[in-house]
Order: sequence, then structure tokens, then C-alpha cells
Amino acid sequence: MNNALKAELAQALSTKRVGLRFAPALENQFKQHIAPQRTRAALASGGFGLVLYVAFLLVDWLVVPDVFRLALTLRLAVITPLGLLAIYLANQHMARLVAVLGPSFADWFAAISGWAAAGTLLALLLSSHSPNAYFYHAGLMVVLLYATLVQSTRFFVAMVTAVGILAMHGLAGLYGSAMPSAVLVPMIDMVLFAVAISLMANYLAEKRHRHRYLLGLQDQLILAELQTAQEELQRLSRSDALTQVANRRHFDEYLQQAWSRASLDGSPLSMLMIDVDHFKAYNDCYGHQAGDACLKAIAQALTSCTRRPNDLVARLGGEEFGVLLQQASAPTARLTAERVCEAVAALRLPHEHSPTADWVTISVGLITVRAEAPSAGPQAMISGADQALYDAKREGRNRVKAVVA
Repeated sequence: MNNALKAELAQALSTKRVGLRFAPALENQFKQHIAPQRTRAALASGGFGLVLYVAFLLVDWLVVPDVFRLALTLRLAVITPLGLLAIYLANQHMARLVAVLGPSFADWFAAISGWAAAGTLLALLLSSHSPNAYFYHAGLMVVLLYATLVQSTRFFVAMVTAVGILAMHGLAGLYGSAMPSAVLVPMIDMVLFAVAISLMANYLAEKRHRHRYLLGLQDQLILAELQTAQEELQRLSRSDALTQVANRRHFDEYLQQAWSRASLDGSPLSMLMIDVDHFKAYNDCYGHQAGDACLKAIAQALTSCTRRPNDLVARLGGEEFGVLLQQASAPTARLTAERVCEAVAALRLPHEHSPTADWVTISVGLITVRAEAPSAGPQAMISGADQALYDAKREGRNRVKAVVA
């Protein structure tokens, strides 16, 4: 989640407001998030609505029998086939329709279906001469409630839907059969109450939905930050704070894993044990800050000499480093060790108190083993590398001493 979206999320959670829309980036993400579930809900409620729409033929037959044939035509020959076709196409091409028509596609699909149902009632009401035809104003209210509540569209779409159905009420009142005066005022009141109640319920439902979305997004953000923090803690627990290479703990764990793999495939395993020559004298002469900079530079040089992703460079403590080379034969490991010595010498870090050279050098103890060897083992390998390092230092330093176990 980018910083702008985080800021919009924090503002949306901390601000109490009447409006429903979020800031632009957050609003767009919300619409994209709800588009699939809104589409599925619209298809499900649309299918159920079609069943109710056809079932209303019973009411047509009882209330407006003089236009029952028109009702059959509209309901069974026009609207129902079109509705089934729309549901089929939307179900088959949902992702494409949302991509082309936008994430609000399902809301407008629901609005159009509501207008179609209300339009059917309006056509029957205007065409009928039945004295009971005005009862269809109550039918329009049923359509209104279904379109704004059951289909659960966004509040803005619900308002547009309600305005359209209210306009049909007005047309029915103006051009339909006269409504008894004793019924007119109560009917208008019921229509207005139905509009107010349905829109208020829709508004509150969307407000709750949006708030739940914000809380869910906040939970995702917290979990993501916790995961990032945990990964950083794991990285820090495995890294040396000064040189940023692996620490001794990670080196030991990695050695166990590498040993297990080598035991399975029989591949050779090589280890370089490295010590900075006369490092105490370097610290005494140049100071600990210069000593830290020296160790950082050496760690970078060692890292640059390990070319395979499964090689590991670690600081084992003080001025001692270790390099683990998986699937590296003795000749290959020897070349790497010599390259390491040359890379550190090439840094040309002055060391005027070194009896070995005028610059910082290192000694390397190298061991290559096969995991299936009778006397082999991770600890034995470390001991062998330590002994090789001791021999390299005893023989004059600034050199590689290699053994094969």
C-alpha cells in the first residue's frame, strides 16, 4: 500500500462525515474491491427478482384482468427473456464487462432491472380501465424497496433508481385511472415514506459496508507492517550489525543445511576460515573507528568474490570471517580463496605496523570435505578449517592453506 493511500485511509478512519465517498485513490480501490461481489450479488438478486416478476402475473390477473394479455407479453415475451440473456452474458463475461463498463456496472444493472419492473407496472396501469388499477402504486413501492434494499446498490444509484420510480408514480397519477380521494393522500404518504425509509436503510447499509472495508484494509496494513517488521527482525538476527554480512548464528544454521544437502547428493563442501592479519595492531594504530571501516571494506571484498547465490559470507566474531562454498571442489575453492586474498590486498588499506605487508592482508584456512566421509561432520569441518587457518598464520600469514578431508 503506497503512502498516499495510507494517508487517505487514516483520514477516512479519523473523520466522521455524512458523505459516503472516500478520497479518490481510496474510493477507486474500494470500487475495485467490491465490484466482483457486487456483480455476483446483482446476478443472484436479479435471478430471484425475475421469479418474483413472473409470479406477479397472479396480481395482474386479479387486479387488471382487462390487460392480462399485455402483462403476459411484457413479462414472459419481453422482459424475462431479456433479463435471462443479461444474466447469462453478465455471468459469462463478468470480468470483461467490469473492465469495460467500470466497477459500478453491477449497480446500474440492478437499477435498470428495477426500472424495467416498474415500467411494466406503469404500462399496465396506464393501459388498464380496471377500477382497481390504482393499486399498482403499491406495486411500484414493492419494486422500489426491492431495487434499493434487496439488490443493495450504492446509495447514489439507489437515489437515481428511486427518482426514476417516483417519476413513474407521477406519470401514473397524472395519466392513469383516477385514484379515490380517500386513498390519494395516504398513498402519496406511503410512497414518500417508502422512498425515505428505503434510501435511509440503503445509506446506512453502505456506510457500514464502507466502514467495515476501512477496518479490513487497516487490518491488512497492520498485518503487512508486522510481517515486514518480523522479516526485518529475522534479517537483523541473522546479520552482523557492523558489516551487514551473516553473523555466526546464521553461519552455523546455514552450515547444517548445506551439510544435509551435501549428504543427499554427495557433492563437495568447502569452507574458508579467514583472519585479518595483525588486526589488533591496526586498531591500536588507527583507532577503532578505522578498524570498523576496515572490517566493512573486507566484508564487501569477500562478498564480491562469492559469485554463486548459495555461497555465504559471515563475520564469525572480531576480525574473523567465514565463507561457505556449496558444491565447490577443492580446486574451485582454492581459486576462490586466492581471489579473496588478492581482493583484500587490492584494497591497499595502509597498515604500517604490520610485519607482513604495508597494507592490510588476510590469512585463509581452506577445507574441502565430502559429507559421506567417515570422520566428517559440521564441527569437524570447522575444526579442520581453524587448523588450516592456524597453519597459514604460522607459515607467515597473507596466504592460503588448504586441506582436503
